[in-house]
Amino acid sequence: MRSRPALVGLAAALLLGLVPPAVAAPPAPPPTGSPTGPTAFRRTLAPGTAGRVTALPPGLRPDARVSALVQLDAAPTGVRGRAGAGGAVARRAVTRVQDAVVPRLEAAGADVGARLGTVLNAVQVRVRVRDLDRLAAVPGVRTVQVARVVHLANARSDQATTADETWDRLGRTGRGQVIGVVDSGLDYTHADFGGPGTRVAYERNDGAVVERGTFPTRKVVGGHDFVGDDYDPGATGPDAVPRPDADPLDCQGHGSHVAGTGAGGGVTAAGRPYTGPYTEAALKKAFRVAPGAAPQATLRAYRVFGCAHGAGDDVVVAAIDRAVRDGVDVLNLSFAASWGTADDLQTQAVRAATAAGVLVVAAVGNDGSRPYLAATPATADSALAVTAVDTESATRGKVARFSSGGPRRLDSAQKPDLAAPGVAVPSALAGSGSGSTRMSGTSMATPQTAGVAALVRQAHPTWTPAQVKAVLVSTASATAVTGYDSRRLGTGLVQARRAAAAKTYASTPTGLDSLAFGMNQLGGAYREKRTFQLTNRSTTSVRYGLRATFSSPVRGAALTFSPSALTLKAGRTATVTATLALSAAEVAALPGASASDRGSLSTLHGVVVATPRTATAAHPVLRTAFLSVPVPLSAVSAPASATAGATGDPAPIRLTNAGSHAGTATVYQALLSDPAGDASGTETADVTDLGVRAEPAPSGDPADRLLVLAVGEARGTSTHGPRTALVALDVDGDGAADFRVFSRDTGYQDRGVPDGTLTSFTVDAENHVVDRWTSSAPANGSTVLLPVLASSLGVTAASPPLGVQLAGFSELGAGQDDVTAVARFQPFRPALGQGPAVTVPAGGTATVPLRLDRTRLAGQTATGWLVVTPDDAAGLEADRVRLQRTPGSAAVVGNGG
Repeated sequence: MRSRPALVGLAAALLLGLVPPAVAAPPAPPPTGSPTGPTAFRRTLAPGTAGRVTALPPGLRPDARVSALVQLDAAPTGVRGRAGAGGAVARRAVTRVQDAVVPRLEAAGADVGARLGTVLNAVQVRVRVRDLDRLAAVPGVRTVQVARVVHLANARSDQATTADETWDRLGRTGRGQVIGVVDSGLDYTHADFGGPGTRVAYERNDGAVVERGTFPTRKVVGGHDFVGDDYDPGATGPDAVPRPDADPLDCQGHGSHVAGTGAGGGVTAAGRPYTGPYTEAALKKAFRVAPGAAPQATLRAYRVFGCAHGAGDDVVVAAIDRAVRDGVDVLNLSFAASWGTADDLQTQAVRAATAAGVLVVAAVGNDGSRPYLAATPATADSALAVTAVDTESATRGKVARFSSGGPRRLDSAQKPDLAAPGVAVPSALAGSGSGSTRMSGTSMATPQTAGVAALVRQAHPTWTPAQVKAVLVSTASATAVTGYDSRRLGTGLVQARRAAAAKTYASTPTGLDSLAFGMNQLGGAYREKRTFQLTNRSTTSVRYGLRATFSSPVRGAALTFSPSALTLKAGRTATVTATLALSAAEVAALPGASASDRGSLSTLHGVVVATPRTATAAHPVLRTAFLSVPVPLSAVSAPASATAGATGDPAPIRLTNAGSHAGTATVYQALLSDPAGDASGTETADVTDLGVRAEPAPSGDPADRLLVLAVGEARGTSTHGPRTALVALDVDGDGAADFRVFSRDTGYQDRGVPDGTLTSFTVDAENHVVDRWTSSAPANGSTVLLPVLASSLGVTAASPPLGVQLAGFSELGAGQDDVTAVARFQPFRPALGQGPAVTVPAGGTATVPLRLDRTRLAGQTATGWLVVTPDDAAGLEADRVRLQRTPGSAAVVGNGG
C-alpha cells in the first residue's frame, strides 16, 4: 500500500524481522535453457565507468525543494478572449481565484512566485517534495506539476526550404509579422538584428538593466528576462530561484542563433546590417550572416535560460503566457522536455496560445531515433512539431541522427509533424558584433520553420494558426529527403513557397493534422476508422484522388478511403474516412512483444497522398501522416494453485493460451504483491507483483548467480523510461537496505537526456553504481525485468536470505507506490524452483515443471510462483500460482518468517 513517510531504500530501518539461514547447504543448481538467462541480458558495467547516481527521482528526495506549477480551477483569460470588456472581466476573475488560493498554498509550505493568467491559470512555487500532496489538497487547486528541466534542442537553409523563392516570387518576407522567441535571450546589439554591430556595444551593455536607447529596437520590438544570468533549475541553493529583469540580452548564444535563423536581416561581408532586397539573386552575394527565413519580420525575446544551464518548464509556461499577452503571431520554442504527452501543462499552454491566435512552432528534441522520445511542448496537438534534416545540397537532405523519434508517448499519435534543416546551420554569434557560428539540433530546424510560418501567415492574413499549420504540414516534401520515414519526419521537408501559394490543405478536427490510430491490443481481426478533412479556399474546384503509401513494413495491412476520389468545390470542405484493417491471420503473424523491446517498436506508418487531377500552385499535392501501433495478444493463463504433498515436487503446471498470438511465459518465485490503483500520480509505476529467478552467471562461475527480478505493474505504458521500478535489498539481515536495484533510461542516467533504452542499475547505500545490465520492458507493456549479479551484492551460498522490498516512482514528479511488506529469498538455495521459459502457441498449451525445497520454506517467501507472459494484455501479464499443501503437511511460511 502507499506509505509516503517510509521511502524504500533510505537509511531508515525498512527491512525488519529477517530470519537467518540454517547451516549452509550446497547451492541448488540454477535452471537452464531459459530465454531470461544470460543471453537475454548484457552487462554494461565497464571498469572505471560505474559512477554515482546523483539525480534520484523526486519521490526518493522528500526534503528536496523543487519548483512546481500549481494550476488552479478557473479558466485562463487567453481561452476566453484577448481584449475588450470580456477580457477585463476574465482577468478579474482569475485574480480573485489566485488571491483566494495563494495564502492557502503558503500555509501548506509553498513559497509563491510569479502568477500566470493568460494561457494557464497557475502560480509558480518552490516547495519541499514532502509537501506536494498538501498543495494538491488545497481547495481550488486542479493540478500540481513538478517543474521539469527543458534542454536547448541544439549551406544556406533558405534554399532548402524555398524561403528565398517565397521572398522573390511571392513577395513575402515576413513584413508585419511578429515572431516571439522563448530561449536564452537575444543579442540585439548584433548587426543581424540592426544593432551597432560591434563587440564593444555588447560588452558595455549591462544585461540586468535596460540602458537608454539600447532596447527595444526597430527589429527587436520587445521582450523580457524571466530568470537572470545565474539561474539554474537544478541547483539546490539560491540560483534555483529566477531573478527576472526587463533586459533579455543573451549571454549564452543559443537564442541569438535561433532568432537569426528565423528572422535575422542578414549581415554583409563588410559587417553591416543588410536591409535588402530579399531575392533569390541576393542570396548569391557574400554574407557574414545570411538572412533568416523571414528577414523582415520583427522579434520579441523571452529569456528563460541563464548563461549556462537549463530552464524549468514553470518558467517556460510563464514566458508563453507573456508572449500571448504581447500579441506575437508566431512563437518559436527551440527547447524540449523529454517524454512529451498530449496533456502536460506545457502542452495545455500551447493549446491555449493557439486558441488565442498564436501559431506555436516547437522542437521535437534531440534524444535520438528511438520511439516515444518526442518532447513537450512539441507534442501538443496544435503545436507545429519540427524535426531536423541534414541538408546534403540545396534541395536534398536526410534525417539528422539526433532528432527525437515518435510517436507521442501515452497515445502513440504521430509526432513530429515535419522537418527543416538543422545540421551545421550558420547564424548570428552573440557578442561578436557581426560574426556567425554554426549550430546543429532541432533547435535550428525550428526557427527555420517559424520563419516560414511567418511568411505563410503574411500570405494568408485571415487564416487561423490551425489553418496555417495544416497547409505547412500538407505541403511538405518527402522527395527532398533521402530514406524518408514518416515516423521520424512527419510529412517531410517544409516547403515555404508551396505552403504560401496553396489554397487547399488537409487537416484533422483536433489540429493534430495526422491520422492517429494509436496503440491497439489485438486479439483478432482489426478494423478502425479515422476522419480527416480536405479544404479548398480557392475560387475554383479541384478533383483529388487518395492513396496510402507505407514507410513501414506493410504486414498485410490495408488503408482505404471513402470516398477514394472527390471533387472539392471552391470554398468548401469535404470529410474523408480512412479505414485501417488487418485480418485475424495478419494479426496473428505480427511481431510479438520482443520486437518492441530495448528501444524498438513495431508500427504501421506512412502518409495519405491526395493528388489533384491537375496540380497548380493553389491546388498542390497534399500529404497527411498516419500511424498505428498494433500489439498482438496472447492470453496465457495458469492454474490458481499448485499442490505439493509431503514429499517430492508439485506436479508440473499446464499453461493455456486462449489468445490469437503465441506467448512466451517465464515462471518466477513469487515474492510480493500489492493492490492496483494505490500509486500517487498517474505517471508513477503502480507496482503489483515481484518475482525472482536465479539464473546461471554469464561468466559460468558456479559460485555466482544472475538474479532476474520481475516487476509487474497495474498499467502498461508506452515506454518505461519515465517510470522507476525499485527493489531494495538487505543482504546482511540488519534491517537496513544495503542495495537498490532500479530501472532507468540509460541516456537519462548517463547524460541527463533519455535515449529510449532501459538499464537495470544497482547502487549501494551511498548511491555508487555497483552493477548495471540491459533491462527488458517491452513498449506498451507492464513488466520490467531487473538483472543483478549476486557477486555484485556480496551474496554467496553462505549468506542469509535477502530481505526484499518493492516500490514504484516517477522520473517526472513526486509520485510513489511503496509496498510495505518484506520478502525473503536466497538465490543459491531458493525454496521454490521452476523450469525454463516456454512458448505457448495460440490456442495451445504447454507445461512447466516446478520444484520445492522444503528445508528452505521457513526462511524464505514461499507462497507460490509468478507466471509472466509479456505477450499478454498490459496489466494482465503476471499470473499468481499459489503453493497449496495437502492436509497433514507442514504449513508453508510466507512473509512472516
